[in-house]
Amino acid sequence: RRKRESSSVSFPTSEKKSNSNVPKESKLSFLVVTRSDDPQMCAPYVTGIFVYLRQLEVKEKSRPLMDYIDKVQKDVTPNMRGVLVDWLVEVAEEYKLLSYTLYLDVSYIDRFLSLQIVNRQKLQLLGVSSMLIASKYEEILPPNVEDFCYITDNTYTKQEIVKMAADLLLALQFELGNPTTNIYLRLLESDAFVAQEDFNVKEVMGEIEK
Repeated sequence: RRKRESSSVSFPTSEKKSNSNVPKESKLSFLVVTRSDDPQMCAPYVTGIFVYLRQLEVKEKSRPLMDYIDKVQKDVTPNMRGVLVDWLVEVAEEYKLLSYTLYLDVSYIDRFLSLQIVNRQKLQLLGVSSMLIASKYEEILPPNVEDFCYITDNTYTKQEIVKMAADLLLALQFELGNPTTNIYLRLLESDAFVAQEDFNVKEVMGEIEK
């Protein structure tokens, strides 16, 4: 079992809502990939992928409410969300999870909190249950439920984590592939529009936005 020193955390929510229209392909002329010699770059499909992601993003069920803490939550504050996300970053680093997993995790949390009232005692439970789902979606070898019990100092049982994960899946209607900032950054990294040093700056800004 992977070990980690225990963390005491008191505890979170929201991604920015986009009201922009789905971009037309003609507006994406900057997505001209020059590395067409590398088949893994999927150069002919970059523009189509970008358009598809934007079509997903504008669906209401694919993004959280901007003001769900004020309109939906009664016991959760922005500071609690911030503490939770900071702790989840540590968990992701401990288990060497992909950045895709962490971004999806935060997205699932925000979307769930836009739909369901959660008390502060269950916020960390939501965080690890969401990470369990995100890691199964993205990772080749995701942590198991027991790992997430351990990382919370056994604050929650295996049954509680599984139950919360099931509640989250039902609330999100199993829509798990919603776009995140990280996906756009990785897509833009693959074409000539963004120089490597510019990409590094944009990645940092994406971390701040999260």
